Amino acid sequence: MENFDAIVIGGGPAGSTAATLIARQGKSVVLIEKEYFPRHHIGESLLPASLPILESLGVNEEIQSAGFLKKYGATMVWGTSPDPWSWYFAETNRKYTHSYQVVRSTFDHILLNNSIKSGVDVRQGHQVTKIHHREDYVSGVEIHTPDNKIIDLEAPITIDASGQSAILARNMNLLEWDDFFQNLAVYGYFENAEKLEAPDENNIFIEAHPEGWNWLIPLHNGTVSVGVVVDSNIASKQLHSSDLEEFLCHYISYSSHISNLLGNATLTSPPQAVRDWSYAANSFVGDGYILVGDAACFIDPLFSSGVHLAMNAGLLASAYVNTLFTDSTLALESRVIYTKLYKQQYEHFRELAKLFYSSNHTSDSYFWETRKLTPDAFDLPARTAFINAVAGQPAQGYERVVIEQGEAPSFIIDAIKNVEDTREQRKIKIDTSTEYFPDSIPKLAANVELKNEPILENNEFVRSYVIYKENRMVGYPVSNLIAASLPFINGKASIASISQEISNEYGIDANTILPIIINAFKIMYIDGIIETFIL
Repeated sequence: MENFDAIVIGGGPAGSTAATLIARQGKSVVLIEKEYFPRHHIGESLLPASLPILESLGVNEEIQSAGFLKKYGATMVWGTSPDPWSWYFAETNRKYTHSYQVVRSTFDHILLNNSIKSGVDVRQGHQVTKIHHREDYVSGVEIHTPDNKIIDLEAPITIDASGQSAILARNMNLLEWDDFFQNLAVYGYFENAEKLEAPDENNIFIEAHPEGWNWLIPLHNGTVSVGVVVDSNIASKQLHSSDLEEFLCHYISYSSHISNLLGNATLTSPPQAVRDWSYAANSFVGDGYILVGDAACFIDPLFSSGVHLAMNAGLLASAYVNTLFTDSTLALESRVIYTKLYKQQYEHFRELAKLFYSSNHTSDSYFWETRKLTPDAFDLPARTAFINAVAGQPAQGYERVVIEQGEAPSFIIDAIKNVEDTREQRKIKIDTSTEYFPDSIPKLAANVELKNEPILENNEFVRSYVIYKENRMVGYPVSNLIAASLPFINGKASIASISQEISNEYGIDANTILPIIINAFKIMYIDGIIETFIL
């Protein structure tokens, strides 16, 4: 029996991110990886949201030196027009205006080597053969070594980052399948392909056609990744009578633009197939375990969200583990917050993908008709959170494109417009008010609640105040000052009198805190936490 502070199953982006950040906190970490790196993996196109995590891991220079192509956006044939159109990260993200198109064998190897440099005990070529758990408590794993030895590993926490193998989730029967996304992807790599014209030459190119959609991703090694995504049931029947190369080329021919780019290209290796049946575990974290990346949930690959969700989960998991060793009571409360934060991102991409499929009207066919949405096709809390995020606050950049380029269902358009109009009207009212603001009386909206709970801060969970309002999965963290002011918002006290009450109770100068409270209350009004001001 070997004992560690943490066991990580899987050396992909989720596992290596979690392992590195935990080891840097002085913890003993063993990472079990069944393959030997570098190894092939699909999922080459990254999002800018991953760049801050790469910075925190300290691998920016290595990523830049690897020569990966900088990806500035996406080019698509999707929506209402048969012609290609492009959008760019710079439209919604001023700080991170690009991401990368990576060769995953190199990218993942950089991250795993970084774990080794950080003190992680990385064991490649080792297979997890058993999860040690009694009822719902996980105490460790059994591994099979390359020289055919069986070793038991024990730790207070086991992190499952085993990708779609989802070793722990399958072992504990945690997976729940998503009926909406049941596609199949076949992909391969071509050389001597043509490029899109500047400035789109490094963009991912996505082209919808009657039977599904295809992707083309340029890579720095001179090849392009090309995949076709089609209905799983239909594809499974067709693959019984054709090989993968014939299947891939057949569906490439449906997309005229990608076909033109591949006119003189040749396939460099046999194609591979991946079944895209999206899923999520019904428990992301429990006694002795935490799930990250595809081991926790998998969503349709349309938005290249896989690596970002994996690395973000690794970051969140490391914060949970660090908290576990410093404050076990707070860590227990942090389980709910880990799940909320992770599910918020997963469900955002899930609802966005559903909306994107429903918004495509470049062709009418079985594939697209069966993926159109009705109001009851959305999970209500996730739909509400998604609408609030899209309404003037695009989180990833794709959201506004769906609305502008596609034909989104009217009930979604109307809901987004309603939120946007309300926010804009509230902002105008605040900006144009000529009243003396300290004399105004704030009134809280219905079902607003103040909680004291864990929030993520500096790679650990700490206790803080958070404001929740109806139909919002994740709350608004607020300072102690604003938290202290909330009980005084009773529809009778003015902002000036609230400031004076806090001054009297905490010994803080009222003139100092008054402008802070005014600015915070204005933001809370625009966001709908404060229903109105009585002037």
